[in-house]
Amino acid sequence: MFNKITLRSFDLIRLYLLLALALAGYFAWRKMTRQQPDIVDIYLKKYGLLLFVAVLLLLTASGKLNWLFALIGVGLTFISSALPFLFKHLPHFQSLWSMFTTAQPNREKQPPPATDEMNTDEAYRILGLTEGATEQQIITAHKRLMQKLHPDRGGSDYLASKINQAKAVLLKKKH
Repeated sequence: MFNKITLRSFDLIRLYLLLALALAGYFAWRKMTRQQPDIVDIYLKKYGLLLFVAVLLLLTASGKLNWLFALIGVGLTFISSALPFLFKHLPHFQSLWSMFTTAQPNREKQPPPATDEMNTDEAYRILGLTEGATEQQIITAHKRLMQKLHPDRGGSDYLASKINQAKAVLLKKKH
């Protein structure tokens, strides 16, 4: 009888701890969503480290730390096998990282400037026309493609600039 009472009270303690943890997480989430991003970073670093130390102490006290050492061993093995791949592709990662760090997300999207001159054959191919197309056919083909490939509708800035450049080249040729 004593074991059943102890087991039930131990389960209740676990339930209360889980409920307290859930409530603390909820209130922490509410507080962080109302703060500025730099303050949230400080909170996450501070409380994340505190949570890590608490879990580590709990695992040490309960004697269940062996899976953590196994995980560290698997991680070290993975890293040692991934190092040749990382060193082989390091220049690609560096260029991606530089693109990521220099990106300005709040800047308005501008189509990239056309650097190379487009010839009329390429302009006809881009607009899907044949040589000798009329001015109205050029405008209609441009409008049709821009409705599909405009950046505001999920298209890319590059394609939109190429379509605009093709229209300009062909209309300039007509005049």
